[in-house]
Amino acid sequence: MKTIKSRFVNIFLIAIFLLLPLTSTQAVPAVTAQQSPSTVIIGDSNIDALFRTNLVQDGDAEADYSPWWIDNEGFTQILPYGSSCGGMCNFPSPYDEGPVLRGSSFFYMGSTDNHTNGTNLWIKNKISLAPIQAAIDTGKVRYILSGYFGGDTTSPNTSQFHIFFEADAGPSIGEAIVGNVTPAERQNQTGLLYREKTGYIPAGTRYINLLLQSGYLDNSYWRTGFADNLSLVLIPIQSFLPVIKNEQANQVPPRTGFPAPTGVTVTPNGLTRMDIVWTDNSYNELGFEVQRINLDQTVDTICNTKPNVTYCLDPGISQSAPYGYIYLGNNTTYTYQVRAVGEGINSDWTNGTGTTATEPLTPPSPVNGSFICQAIDVTSSSATFVWNDPFDYEAGFNLYLNSNPYPSYSVIEGGTKITFINLPPGSITLKINAFVYDRTDPSVVYESATDCSVTAILPSPPANGIAIFHNNASYPVISLTVDGWEQFPVRPLGIISGAYYELDGMPTGTHTWTATTGFWDDWGQRFTMYDYTGQFTQPDTGSMDIYIPDMTIQDLLTVPPTNLGYWEGYYFDDSINCHTAAFKFFQNGTYTFYNANSPIDSGTYSLVQREPAIFSTKFHVQSTNQNAEGLLIETHGQFFMKNGPASWPQITYVYKPQGYIYNPFCP
Repeated sequence: MKTIKSRFVNIFLIAIFLLLPLTSTQAVPAVTAQQSPSTVIIGDSNIDALFRTNLVQDGDAEADYSPWWIDNEGFTQILPYGSSCGGMCNFPSPYDEGPVLRGSSFFYMGSTDNHTNGTNLWIKNKISLAPIQAAIDTGKVRYILSGYFGGDTTSPNTSQFHIFFEADAGPSIGEAIVGNVTPAERQNQTGLLYREKTGYIPAGTRYINLLLQSGYLDNSYWRTGFADNLSLVLIPIQSFLPVIKNEQANQVPPRTGFPAPTGVTVTPNGLTRMDIVWTDNSYNELGFEVQRINLDQTVDTICNTKPNVTYCLDPGISQSAPYGYIYLGNNTTYTYQVRAVGEGINSDWTNGTGTTATEPLTPPSPVNGSFICQAIDVTSSSATFVWNDPFDYEAGFNLYLNSNPYPSYSVIEGGTKITFINLPPGSITLKINAFVYDRTDPSVVYESATDCSVTAILPSPPANGIAIFHNNASYPVISLTVDGWEQFPVRPLGIISGAYYELDGMPTGTHTWTATTGFWDDWGQRFTMYDYTGQFTQPDTGSMDIYIPDMTIQDLLTVPPTNLGYWEGYYFDDSINCHTAAFKFFQNGTYTFYNANSPIDSGTYSLVQREPAIFSTKFHVQSTNQNAEGLLIETHGQFFMKNGPASWPQITYVYKPQGYIYNPFCP
């Protein structure tokens, strides 16, 4: 048996900053006599690349951030919407409050360190304003800092996006912060809300620095937060030139924005969605805002689009409904209003009305590709079936077993997996049909004309000996694969700690196996702790005992197979100077201790106590200079230790699989 991996869940992560490539805009010609008042952009067309474009690279969290940012602790994550954290927290789903036209992922960050302001991720290269220095020094170049920010249910944590205005030398000459959405503002629901900050860049600014960090709303050291669609836009100086008549200047009328959209059309799509489209009449909008006026005259914001996007899809989004959605109703008329969103100035609203569908409709043919299904994790007594969902807003799927003319099971919308257990060897066929309910009679359903069928062949079990798997680990075994066959395909199957599992009919010869310890969550997903692998030789007669061992303190701290045992933290000295401290643990029970990446001590480490019930392990380090205990939180990938001089605080050390990374703010 060989342990191949331990998996830490990184709950506390650093935030992200990004820098987008620059694009140019067109210069506006000067106004001549007898023309209407207009706007002049002060600047050269060759330097306008810094203006009117998002300067945040990958602000929608759809790519790797590492080329552009310094990750102080190495734990920033980009997570897909709908991710699970094993029941220990709540990540936003694609349907929770947040950007309507969001991508697939969001920024997740946090820290338990003793930071007054949470955990930091700084941009690698500050944004140079040298090409527009003359405009900056007028003090009239405006910035718009925005994004979506939020947290987990009632958790008092959030995230915040900072902009620092820096001169050539010395401290920053100004700062602006956006974010810090409170649980009350989120109505104690998991999700993200839009926040925006605008102002003028201070004269004398030569560089812009950016920082995204986990928020700080109470005295807890648990600071996690979500962010998405980060944006920084610079707006050039704008001045209004008056009309010249008889050599005298007329009074300049107030600016009213730019042309509003026209042709707002609202049409039903299936039974549960309204589609809104319009014509774009502006050339430099930041996007479009779409709102639905409800029957009681309340208003819900449905979309905040990107520039040049002229459609919005409304499945019944509501900011006040308990689950974020309402039923739009049968044959019900709604008014939608659309406006272009500009740089601090918006267009007028343009309205359009539409009526929801009246008649019951059969689900359409697949609209997002083919309808595909397959059988996976097939054993001699079980089979799991999965399928995709290429339909729009079906109520669910009817499942027909073998030749049964009536549905054997039904799963609600979004369900795309089912497992059957305690089956005899042989074949099992499953046919899957999407369906919708009749709007006036929910007992009547209508099925799609497109179905998907798949057959699984369950093999006969081997006829030889018995293999007995003993779980000596501290956590339940939730996955056991023998010769490629998964023994526990569905919750709550597994082997509890101290128990065993018998596999009958094991053929004589060599066999391979893998096992994973952890827990099943409420959604039937595995929350994994540690992975094991091994092989055994089944004898001609009798049984074979295989033991799944517990993790040793060496396994926990060295975290094979790469970058053995590098754990990093930092502290501030009496002069408020930041220093990096780090341990590197080795399998032979020794360690090396570093300060600013220079080895200053070495010694031995040993287990003191392991408490799986609270996912914690105490261990001891001993050397000529150190005699201290550490508390390892296994699910968080970090340990706490007060191991330095009296002036040092307790330090949080986090596991860094990428090893040491130089940090100019805290070397």
